[in-house]
Amino acid sequence: MLTRAAFYFLLTISISLHTLAAPVVSESGRPSHHHQTQAARRNSIPGRGISSRYEGGNHNVHHVHGRDVARVVSRSDSDHDKDGSDPSEPDDAVDPDSANADPDSPEGDPDTNDKGPDSNPDNSGGPSQIPFQAASDIDAKGIYAAVKGATKEPLEEYQSGQKDKMVTIYGDFMKHEGDAKAMSFIADMDVDCDGSQSCSNNPDGQSQTSYGALNAEKVPFYVIPESFLGKKDGGFIKPNSLGAIICNGKMFYAIMGDTNGDDPQLIGEGSILLARTCFPEENLGGDKGHDKLDVAYLVFGDAVPSGVSEKTIDLQALKELGDRTLRAFQKALGLGSSGSRGSQSERRWFER
Repeated sequence: MLTRAAFYFLLTISISLHTLAAPVVSESGRPSHHHQTQAARRNSIPGRGISSRYEGGNHNVHHVHGRDVARVVSRSDSDHDKDGSDPSEPDDAVDPDSANADPDSPEGDPDTNDKGPDSNPDNSGGPSQIPFQAASDIDAKGIYAAVKGATKEPLEEYQSGQKDKMVTIYGDFMKHEGDAKAMSFIADMDVDCDGSQSCSNNPDGQSQTSYGALNAEKVPFYVIPESFLGKKDGGFIKPNSLGAIICNGKMFYAIMGDTNGDDPQLIGEGSILLARTCFPEENLGGDKGHDKLDVAYLVFGDAVPSGVSEKTIDLQALKELGDRTLRAFQKALGLGSSGSRGSQSERRWFER
């Protein structure tokens, strides 16, 4: 049996131990700083604190860069997740530094989400090729030089309409075999509006062309003096026969769609479609042509494309025939594709 003195001794020890276990309290009645919970310290970190709180419930809301991200926060240790995670730091918490990111942007930055013109495959190439333009492997430059040098076989001379400057049709290329046989000349390019009902400033235009009613605004065609056909060309040039026109550094295909019967008869003329395709910056029309004598005309009289109707033609058929014929022609000249052997072969041609 304990004595009274022993009882009071044990009671004193118990009270002392209880006092040591109690939290330190500041003058305000709150726990001192070194006894704050881990969650409280986490919320005191700049940029991660909760800026707005609904007092009536247990929802804390982050207002981050204009976006409200709601999350449930437990107010007691008994509401911890089953996996032991701290409810004050939920798995879906939003980092303010990334909250303004565009979720569709591959870099997460809305300012860099604009991919720019380089991402548009449509912005990588230039304008599409003209449907009746020669293929890129046709050496327009080398062929032009060959035409300029082909002056040994003159056939007939005609006025160009440019201050009495004369143009001669040559037959040097008639020595070629098969599809490569051609006549040639270098002239200006007046504008033919025949067959067109809407060609402006056209004082002498007609509704008909020599071989129908080809629309000069839709059909690329070139014009030959009427008197040259028959005896002077030896029957070589047929209606609608293929022509290769080299202008402004490019080659285009056309058909012989009209004849010039003026008095005097002139040479160097193309449909308004052909003329404007050759010289798009010159604003050509019925009363304005390209005056400089720098356009090469190659006439393949035996080659007539399919698909020629009363008013229009099959441009794809024209191009296919043109490419096939000009490949044979440049081979006969000894030219390589796109000028790979141009200068050497030109010298051989001039020495003939």
